[in-house]
Amino acid sequence: MLIRASHPPKHRHQESNEGNPAQAVAVLLTEYGLVFVVFHYTIFFAVWAAFYFILAAGLAEKIECVPDFLAKYIAVGADSTTGELLAASFVLMELVGPARSALDIAATPTIARALRKQRWWLSLENAIRSMFDSVKS
Repeated sequence: MLIRASHPPKHRHQESNEGNPAQAVAVLLTEYGLVFVVFHYTIFFAVWAAFYFILAAGLAEKIECVPDFLAKYIAVGADSTTGELLAASFVLMELVGPARSALDIAATPTIARALRKQRWWLSLENAIRSMFDSVKS
């Protein structure tokens, strides 16, 4: 089951999966389902968009967000195409992947507790769980 509407134990994922991010993510997905997926992809696209706008605005050199070893490959400027900017910003977004994962692991339980106090969120989780259950059957 991907989504559980009951309140999971506090920080169980931190105790049993220290040092193993893959297991921590699996536990987060199992315990927090929809909360984890929504939060993860919100951060994913927000970071990608932030890097895109930094590159498109020509701020990369000013804030030194492109590591030296990539600077020769990521040469974007005013004449860059949208595709070049998207590709370069995707590479930069992937470089900060470990930080994004750490944020997912640290923040998801707190966000889940806050959201699961809201009736509308519990209804949404239950509806999605019902859809998954009906597909599995």
